[in-house]
Formats: sequence, C-alpha cells, structure tokens
Amino acid sequence: MVATSCDPVWLARLAFLVYVTHSALLRQIAYLKAENEILRSRLKTIQTTPAERSVLVRLGAPLGSSIREVLGIVHYKTFLHWVRKERGGTNIETAPRKPGRPSICPDVTALILRMAKESAWGYARIAGELKKLGIIVANNTIKKILIVNGFHPSPWRVRCYFPQTDRRK
Repeated sequence: MVATSCDPVWLARLAFLVYVTHSALLRQIAYLKAENEILRSRLKTIQTTPAERSVLVRLGAPLGSSIREVLGIVHYKTFLHWVRKERGGTNIETAPRKPGRPSICPDVTALILRMAKESAWGYARIAGELKKLGIIVANNTIKKILIVNGFHPSPWRVRCYFPQTDRRK
C-alpha cells in the first residue's frame, strides 16, 4: 500500500516530524543565545567591520521586527540604521560635521557689513532692522561679525563732530 498526501496517518507523521524539528531548533536557538550572552559578558565592546555589518544586515533584515529578540551586540535602532545604509546603496561613512553652529550665510554677512558702513548703528539696532526684514540673527553674532571685519560693535564707531554751541550765551 502506497501512502498518499491525503492519508491521515502520513499527515500525522509529518506533523510530528515538523514538531520535533521545530522544538529541536528552538532548543538550539536558546543554547546559542545563552552562549552569546556568556561570550558578550567577557568582552567590553564589540567593534564591527563594514563587511560584518553587511552580513548581519543580510541575515537579519528578513526577520523584520522580530530581530529585536535576537539582537545582542547592537541596539535595535543601530541595526535599523545599518539596514537603511545598505538599502541606500552606500556603506561609506559620511564626513563628520564641524562642531558648533553653522556659519551665517555670506549674503547676510554682507548685508550686516553694508548696514554698518552706511549707518552709525550698533549691533543691536542692526539686529532689529534685520528682524524687520525677516532675517533673525542674534545680537552677539552680529557683534562678532563686526569685530572680525574690523568694525567696532558700538554705534559710536563713526565719530561725528558737530559744532559745539555754547548754551551759556
């Protein structure tokens, strides 16, 4: 007698085989997780190379969000960052940004210097006039721009001598 795919005995044996295989795989995974925990506890930090990251992404990305249960050497957000970089087609690190605030636009700097040359305004007045134009620049930034370009930041940088009138007459 030949077993067919509809034979209940054959289906029961197949289900048993799947159950045994699945439970064996779960036990193996539990063992590997415990082993990884022990090895990780002995290491201070783990630095991965780009090639290692690529392998981890290739194997871990198909798992979807269930990768959270398996991840051990990196945080989930770091892994997602790796996945995004791989999918973007680039594995090259970007150049680090300069520390601090970005510099002021050269057009705004030129406008500040023009206002300083054409008027006797100080840095606070220049900031107010720029604000009226919709350009928001901090007072201290204007002050630094003026100093770097050889202007005194106070409104008295241009000495205007008016004829003195004697009020005692």
